[in-house]
Amino acid sequence: MTLRRGRWVYVRRVPEAVAAYDRRAPTIRQALGTDDRRLAMNLRDQHDRRNDRLWSALKSFLAGGGRLETGRAVEQIEMILGLDQLPQEGNLLLVNRMAALADQIYGIGNLPSVTQADALQDLKPIALGVEAGEVMVSELAEIWIGRIKAVDFASKSEAQRHRASIWPRRAVAIFLECCGDKPVEAVTAKDAQRVEDYWSDRLQERNPRTGSLYSADTANRCLETLGRMLKDFARHSGDREYKSPFQGRRFKAQPRRALPYSGDWIRDRILTGGDIKRMNRMHRAIFLACVESGCRLSEIVNLLPSHIRLDHEVPHIVITDYDQGDTRRELKTAASVREVPLVGVSLIAMQAFPEGFPALRDREDSVATSVGKFLKENNLLPPQQAASRASTGRPRPIHSLRHAFKDRLRKAGAGDEMVRYIGGWKREDQEYGEGFDLEAKAEVMRRAALQFDTSIMDGQAPRRGIKPKP
Repeated sequence: MTLRRGRWVYVRRVPEAVAAYDRRAPTIRQALGTDDRRLAMNLRDQHDRRNDRLWSALKSFLAGGGRLETGRAVEQIEMILGLDQLPQEGNLLLVNRMAALADQIYGIGNLPSVTQADALQDLKPIALGVEAGEVMVSELAEIWIGRIKAVDFASKSEAQRHRASIWPRRAVAIFLECCGDKPVEAVTAKDAQRVEDYWSDRLQERNPRTGSLYSADTANRCLETLGRMLKDFARHSGDREYKSPFQGRRFKAQPRRALPYSGDWIRDRILTGGDIKRMNRMHRAIFLACVESGCRLSEIVNLLPSHIRLDHEVPHIVITDYDQGDTRRELKTAASVREVPLVGVSLIAMQAFPEGFPALRDREDSVATSVGKFLKENNLLPPQQAASRASTGRPRPIHSLRHAFKDRLRKAGAGDEMVRYIGGWKREDQEYGEGFDLEAKAEVMRRAALQFDTSIMDGQAPRRGIKPKP
């Protein structure tokens, strides 16, 4: 977005692959009609989703692809143009209407008219979902990721897209192991029962990597993922009454919660300096920034320089979605959008890295692994964190800081509503309003802050293989 005379304007370059067929090329400039930045961001996101769908459809149409591929393109063009129902008869009229509207609005008339009409005429049955059954289960995950949920995936970073695609692909692989490949429409309750039986047997075994029993949560996630993909595919193909054979299949899972840190342990074992100073300085700053902010590790790792405001009257960071060229990020929930004051050791940590952590952006998983390994090897985990994972799952040392922060806020007198606004936890009011000003939040956070060694960010960790002197 850019400002023009105090009002926000949506600006986006048209991809080269479709520039010849979009009359707005080379760059879209569209007034958003508001001076409110948050409202403009919401309108921008709507335009982005619309354009992503359009360009995806045009690319498929121009490629000529397989029947199914181009059929999805027709469905997307139909949705974008607002044609909610395709007529059952009058194919030629339908083709002419769609071609005329597409040409009028988006300028794809540069295609030869005969090619355009023939393609749309031939693909009408596919757009109606008649041939959906030709899709095999082995293709389901890629279709779900690349077509059905393409808009949702478009707003995620590369690492987020990778993580979001792991379970769809894994669930399909398990289905194929249990039932073999078959058309999506041929999946039955017997197939769902075979997958459920597979997990029933696995839940009595131990994971060779961790040594603990397989979790019912893992089995339920597989069943739910398969059910959701089948249902989404059916709805995408026009079947609004579809009932998944995986519906209602679930194993009883034990309650799980992150193992907590006590405030005394954080203050006396970590914030006194000593061992923590041997941690890589960048990792150390990220870890300590989480202590008094309650932020998720991913929120700290992926901060942009413009989101770190140390020269403000109340130093703070801004946790928000963003899309800046090749850099994009989607937050976990709408409630996660917030401004978080920096106090105590978290302020010291961010002052050491005022531009954030660009070298680690989108690499929160590797940071979490490295930090967790360091804490364990240096006996910085509380006894219950380092204990068996049989009933509580793997230790989550950084995420547990977030829950310890919540406990300290409550002890400092913060009400539940303020706690939720500060930490970005889900609340009944999911609007983007801040609810409390920065000073009010900072005041209660200062009361909850722990004492710390002011030199805790001094020095750099020794190089690998060099042990510190005793």
